[in-house]
Amino acid sequence: MTSGPEPVLDRHSPSLQSADRGLQAAVEQLHEHWQALGNALQQLEPMVGNDLISQLIGSSFQAIREAADDTLASVMEGLQSRGSGVLQMDANITAAEQASMMNIDPGPTS
Repeated sequence: MTSGPEPVLDRHSPSLQSADRGLQAAVEQLHEHWQALGNALQQLEPMVGNDLISQLIGSSFQAIREAADDTLASVMEGLQSRGSGVLQMDANITAAEQASMMNIDPGPTS
């Protein structure tokens, strides 16, 4: 077993903040596109008639759409959570660095 230097966590705060902004922008774009698709799909609903086959198609369509809504909501929540996690990681590392610096620097001596 080879013993070497301890791994160093290297981070670049502006990159982490940029990653968060990118994830938030992706969530906004997903939401906008999903709303546009939903609006387009609502225009198709009048095509469903009153006969049994049309009702089955309409019900299936609605169930698929609800499942897709749930899936997309979960994806967007995950992206938002990742972005928040990246910022929290950066804040935690900064706080730990500041705390360790305070422990190293005893301050002025009398």
